[in-house]
Amino acid sequence: MKFSAQASEPLVVFLLLIAAGLLAFYSYVYRREARQHHQITRRQLVMLWSLRILAGLRAEGREPPLILWALLTDLRGLSRVANRAERERSLDAVLRAENIWTSRQAPLRAELRRLSRADIDSLLVAAAAADRMAKGSLGGDAWVALEAIVARIAGLRLAA
Repeated sequence: MKFSAQASEPLVVFLLLIAAGLLAFYSYVYRREARQHHQITRRQLVMLWSLRILAGLRAEGREPPLILWALLTDLRGLSRVANRAERERSLDAVLRAENIWTSRQAPLRAELRRLSRADIDSLLVAAAAADRMAKGSLGGDAWVALEAIVARIAGLRLAA
């Protein structure tokens, strides 16, 4: 049996509709659970929001290397600030020297308080591995690796 590109178009559209429906269903369930229990913490809410954004990017057809580039840019900046903050007295001076925008300083300070230097380094290594997966030089699913990285940044370690 031969398949043509024209015959597979309706199938692709159908599969995309199913994926969008599943995404909407899962986000509805997460929100409902959060409202019902009122036990969800701010960190858990940030994690769910972050994973939802990642799922949306995947559903839109964005490629992992582009997402990883943005993520690595911020992680490298966080790493540079953490390195300099260990040597210098004033975090304000470090942020000015690294040209961190004022609007980005509060989230960066929060992450510096929460993440150790070893955590930042392991996130950089995991992001590099995910980048190699996305480019095909390392086996594995880049989207699963991206989800794990985003969850770790949000404060949750996923099971292997």
